[in-house]
Amino acid sequence: MLSVEDLKKYLDCDDDFIVTLINNFLEESKEMMDKMNSGLKSLDRKAIGSAAHKMLSSTRILKLDDLTSELVNLEKAIHEGAKNSKIEKHVEEINSRYETLKIEVKSIRDELKG
Repeated sequence: MLSVEDLKKYLDCDDDFIVTLINNFLEESKEMMDKMNSGLKSLDRKAIGSAAHKMLSSTRILKLDDLTSELVNLEKAIHEGAKNSKIEKHVEEINSRYETLKIEVKSIRDELKG
């Protein structure tokens, strides 16, 4: 889970910068989730993998470990040529984790904005 104090130490920044990071994450991750879900509908593994990879940098910076680990698992499954059903399960799990984290991250952002 996102730890504001850890991020502030790690990035040597203030609350305003964390708010900016969170806003960027929310905007970019929504776009990547849309691309991942569209890719799943059309069975476009390249689009799914590309969207997952792009999300990883943000989830790693924000230390969203639950989401990061599932994105890594998805990339690995795609790279190893897993069946479509396995890819679909990973994307479904990512959707679930993302929705939960999105609520938590928005709450943290709103607290920081005061």
